[in-house]
Amino acid sequence: MKKFLKILGKYLLNILISIDQLINTLAGGDPDETISSRLGKFYKNSFLVKILNWIDSNHCKDSIEEDEGKDRIIDGFRLEPTKPEFKKPKEDLVEEDKQKDIIYK
Repeated sequence: MKKFLKILGKYLLNILISIDQLINTLAGGDPDETISSRLGKFYKNSFLVKILNWIDSNHCKDSIEEDEGKDRIIDGFRLEPTKPEFKKPKEDLVEEDKQKDIIYK
């Protein structure tokens, strides 16, 4: 009976991990990575990470799979605003144009 319960437990754990990976894939993530791993990489201080870490100490940090995530479609879940791109001031652009004119003359 113990052996049966051990096998059943492993079977149920495998199903839960596959559901976790499916949800991550549907959210644009790597099909072989769990949500916890993705959260640990991109959103170390998010609300969801804090909840998971409250349930299981350092859950997301311990769940990070360094070798997974390369096949993701979207970087992170975009729960936090992205930083605006840096643009050069117009003065620098004018100076660059002057240098190009000197080079091509």
